[in-house]
Amino acid sequence: MILSNISNFNVYFTNILLLIIISINILILNDLHKWDKNEKKYKHSFIIYGYISLLIFIIGFTFSNIHHIFMFTNKNTLYNIGHLDQITAKIIGILLFILFIIYTLFVIHKNYNNCKNLIHINTDNKCENIYIIGCIYIFIGVSIFIFKHFFEFNQKTLKNRKLTSINSVLLYTTTHTAFHYTSYIGIILIYVIYYIQLNDIYTVLIDKCIENN
Repeated sequence: MILSNISNFNVYFTNILLLIIISINILILNDLHKWDKNEKKYKHSFIIYGYISLLIFIIGFTFSNIHHIFMFTNKNTLYNIGHLDQITAKIIGILLFILFIIYTLFVIHKNYNNCKNLIHINTDNKCENIYIIGCIYIFIGVSIFIFKHFFEFNQKTLKNRKLTSINSVLLYTTTHTAFHYTSYIGIILIYVIYYIQLNDIYTVLIDKCIENN
């Protein structure tokens, strides 16, 4: 089991990337609090969403670490508590889907004639490229996750087999590490884009452009 624990260490060590997402989320909230509520009437709605996102990632970071740290131990209570990270993972997926829809609408509407002078075009074009890269990384991560579960290299299967196959354990931890790395990098890129362009996104979708088209 020493080899299993060493391999599993790589899984929860990747959670350090979640701290980057949490940090960027805090930076976004800091910018949101600086918005003039008279100019941006939906300021508080954006702030609420930002805090929900921050809370979910903090909870996900906590439960994911508990889950993986105690995965190959006899402390089933702590393992089961950490298993709640599957719930936060689904919520994170919903949050990302919403962000994807918002940014897609932004890309569509920013090309309206009366929007072109309202945003930073040069930065915007570069951000779109980064956004696409982020989406590709997330797609790869989700594909790895599906592959892992398709071949039943999940925690439940490993538990039922009582970890008799070290190859199964190593394959699970390896694919899950790859899933964490690719997905988290993709999410980081998405949040960086929102940190850079959130004001432009608000301007295009809510403040002026939609109302004038």
